[in-house]
Amino acid sequence: MGEVICICLSDLNALRNAVTSKVERIDQQVTLQRIAEKHQLSEQDIFTLIRH
Repeated sequence: MGEVICICLSDLNALRNAVTSKVERIDQQVTLQRIAEKHQLSEQDIFTLIRH
């Protein structure tokens, strides 16, 4: 049976913002990886959630 998770889009705001520096790009990538690992999702799954 599938599992349901709840992710607040406000927790993903850092991923929705355009990056302007290398440091911000690295921070965004680390955030993405942590969220993906925590919820056992792929990075592509996270981006799909952000877009919808």
